[in-house]
Amino acid sequence: MTTLPYGAKPILDARLNGKRPADLVIVSLVGALDEVNPVVLANPDRDYDWRWMRGLKACVFAKPGIRFAPTLIGIGRFAPEWLGLWDVESHEGADCIVHIKPDSLDKRRFEASDYAAIYWPWTQYENKQFRGTDETD
Repeated sequence: MTTLPYGAKPILDARLNGKRPADLVIVSLVGALDEVNPVVLANPDRDYDWRWMRGLKACVFAKPGIRFAPTLIGIGRFAPEWLGLWDVESHEGADCIVHIKPDSLDKRRFEASDYAAIYWPWTQYENKQFRGTDETD
């Protein structure tokens, strides 16, 4: 698995030179986005090499009907500093915690199927903060 999602190569090249994005990396499963943050475009039906995400903050943008869990688990396997999920239609998010399944703990090597994700929904205030709107809206 050496394929990088579109937009990841400049981030990987910077990381190989000891640099990292100053901002949250957005991983879009919904196509191109007009954002100030670095945006990486991924196809939810493909496997990617997410090792370059280690130690970075990332949020996966998805919408109902898109299989986002494999992408989140793929990223989460490589220990990002923070991982979130954002629903672009409902404008609601969640923290994502990727963990090894208990029945896989005794293995020496882990595969994607050995991981699961827990989602911790954001409060209304956190959703507004992420959208950049005033908390009194």
